[in-house]
Amino acid sequence: MTTESTLATGLGTVGQGTVVSLIVRKKGVLRGPTGNQKVYGDDLVHVLLWSGFHYKALAERSYKKLLEIQSSGHLYTDLVKAARSKGAEEATIEDACAAVQEVADSLRLASLAPDRDIPLLTSNDGPSGVWKPLVVDGEVVVGAKVYDGPEGLRQDGPLAPTPGAIYLDAVKLGEVVLNPAPNGPWEVKSSPKTVVKDLVKAMLPSGLFVRYCLNESNLLAVKTGKAASLSAKRGGVQVNAEAVRSLFKIAS
Repeated sequence: MTTESTLATGLGTVGQGTVVSLIVRKKGVLRGPTGNQKVYGDDLVHVLLWSGFHYKALAERSYKKLLEIQSSGHLYTDLVKAARSKGAEEATIEDACAAVQEVADSLRLASLAPDRDIPLLTSNDGPSGVWKPLVVDGEVVVGAKVYDGPEGLRQDGPLAPTPGAIYLDAVKLGEVVLNPAPNGPWEVKSSPKTVVKDLVKAMLPSGLFVRYCLNESNLLAVKTGKAASLSAKRGGVQVNAEAVRSLFKIAS
């Protein structure tokens, strides 16, 4: 019988992806009045990821999935009910329709865009020769790049990344919180339409997308392949089996 951990490990053999386990401190956000600001949302987590994928395929799969859900005939009423249960008591069918349309338009445009991998950095990301692959235990992590350039201003103005910083684009297979943020999450009062949009995105493969900037201050451990799956299993990471199965369909 195929298990979730078997599925997760198997992703590494489909296409050119890499299964990655991270123990990482989330960046969090600095909020509060001037002089008394605090960091919120900086949980310490153990997360299992699949890095290295074609975002165009992810968008295409998500767009098709959204059309399938729409054809059920009760998507909008379900979204309004779910939004109201999350505190957006003023949510309406109009909010649901607008939210679904905006998500659909975004996914459709992404699916029609030139074929490229999300992990690949564009020419605007800095001068050539400043990025190198991330190698863990002899394995190149697909979808990750390490900044190997100078510290300071780039030629086009913005600050360059810190030397040694790791940039990783991936889809999240599962996560467990090891140490909750001391100040808890930052609570934001979102509009009804925004709440609905978040609900829609969470229903789709594209909602699994995450981006990390990793460095010595927030990355405690990293493993890849079978070692990553074993580490996640031992760490109590609950893998979303349905998410893994949906990712098999977009692997390329």
